[in-house]
Amino acid sequence: MDKKIKSDLTKLKENKKSIAENYLACISAQGYSTYTVKNRKWILEEFLKDFDIPDRNSVSRFIQQGHWSKNSEAQIVYALKAFGKWIIKEYDINFDIPSSIKQPKKHLVYLSKDEVVKLRNACKKIRDKAIIDMFLLTGLKLSELHILNIDDLNLKMDTISLTEKGGKKRVLSIDKILKNTLQSYLQWREVHTQGSALFISKKGTRLSKMEIYTTVKRRAKNAGINKNISPHTLRHTFAALLVRDKIDIATIQRLLGHENPKTTAKYAHLNKRGEKSK
Repeated sequence: MDKKIKSDLTKLKENKKSIAENYLACISAQGYSTYTVKNRKWILEEFLKDFDIPDRNSVSRFIQQGHWSKNSEAQIVYALKAFGKWIIKEYDINFDIPSSIKQPKKHLVYLSKDEVVKLRNACKKIRDKAIIDMFLLTGLKLSELHILNIDDLNLKMDTISLTEKGGKKRVLSIDKILKNTLQSYLQWREVHTQGSALFISKKGTRLSKMEIYTTVKRRAKNAGINKNISPHTLRHTFAALLVRDKIDIATIQRLLGHENPKTTAKYAHLNKRGEKSK
């Protein structure tokens, strides 16, 4: 090995923790989400316990010694590969970075009609029911529901207004079931706040994404549903039930706010009874 490269690698090994910190600060400054930065921090900390440089051999050994799912393996290798590329560029040194692992194809997870009934019946608190119904009956993303304000609702016109990237507006309809749930929830909400956030805690503050996520998980557990349920599962359920009711894919694309029709096409294979639900 070239003496300069060997010397540079030695310096990197001696300063691996500070280098990792610099990398995390860099991607944070570049606008990576808090979740991504936190996830990569955990991966780097675990990797650097036993290894120094994210070269092909080290990453391969790290994967082999862990008990990761195929999906986790792909995410770990992707993160370490990105870290390796950054080191090469930042420190002007070369080493073999790992090859990416293709993530396994995910099966759509969504609820049957009976499971939807069970989930709704498991909501004893009106706020929880309003959250569940919003996901099930509008197909909203967690991030979209989280930022909703009271002014985004128009119960006279039975609509919800969303502002998407670039200021683009998306208007969704509120059906009778959702309207009744929201009317009951708004009575509870009025007692606890006069603020702008639609979904709030008992203290009147906007619910965090994690609080909303946890609400869905807990109610699914209460309902006895033996599936890995999340807010996105309910979004899939919204789309799957529309397909079952023979709503065309173009309409589903508009309701979900997909820019690329290929994103919506994954629902096209579902039959009207949802027999392919996993």
